[in-house]
Amino acid sequence: MLSIIKQGLARMWAHKRLILFFYFANLITAALIILPLRAALNRFAGHSQMADRLRYGMDADLLIEFLQYSGETIGPILLFGLLAAILYWLLTLYLSGGALKLFASGRQYDAALFWGSAGRYFGRFLRLFLWSLLVLLILLLLPQIITLLQRLIFGKDPYEYITYYSGFIRLILYVIGVFFYLMVFDYGRIQIISSEERATRKALWRALVFIRDHFGRVVLLSLIFALTGTVGFFIYYFIADLLNGSIALTIALIFILQQLFMLFRAALRLTGFASETVLYQKYVMP
Repeated sequence: MLSIIKQGLARMWAHKRLILFFYFANLITAALIILPLRAALNRFAGHSQMADRLRYGMDADLLIEFLQYSGETIGPILLFGLLAAILYWLLTLYLSGGALKLFASGRQYDAALFWGSAGRYFGRFLRLFLWSLLVLLILLLLPQIITLLQRLIFGKDPYEYITYYSGFIRLILYVIGVFFYLMVFDYGRIQIISSEERATRKALWRALVFIRDHFGRVVLLSLIFALTGTVGFFIYYFIADLLNGSIALTIALIFILQQLFMLFRAALRLTGFASETVLYQKYVMP
């Protein structure tokens, strides 16, 4: 597994300019929600006795007051947030076609190959996503078995601790289901790139078969990157909390830290793509 990650890191670094593509996709779409939210917070700050606390971040009391004062602007802000999330997903899905093609081919960066592949596979990736929703639906329905067992064993009015623990188990199963779904979607895209498969339902099925046949390796690799991202987030949060303040230099340092964290996330995602491609090629196309 260490060898696969090293190869993935090497492939990512050979195409490190891709980090900037994913970074700017994040930056552009984030601006769609940040700019209207900033305008609303500026209007709110002039009417709040807690406005000076904004420099320390948004706490529960400040959020409640903001919602009460800016109730009419919450709808448009949430709409912008939804649009930004969809746009970001579409942009990264588009870019992933070019990135995966470069990682799978082992070739040096070529603009025609990257952008041509991004456009070529975008439609297939969208169809793959629609087919994969069936997998996601099944995975999200599985935790309901816990609810059925709870009613079967304890009836309609179980003890409070039974309700609590069954809810906790359902939550864990939901997280596992989404985690597994993301793996399926990733390997479905890799399968399309590697085999030039046009029938996306077949690509989805082959991705499921690959994950079944190499379940331990696939899960371990995904867990490594998930844990790395989680650790990176907590390190970022800890440093950002230490830098809290209203001094111009501190604000500048926090901004720089935020951009570095965004670059880290982009690099980690691309390394994950490259490592998954290496793993797939190692066992499917030796």
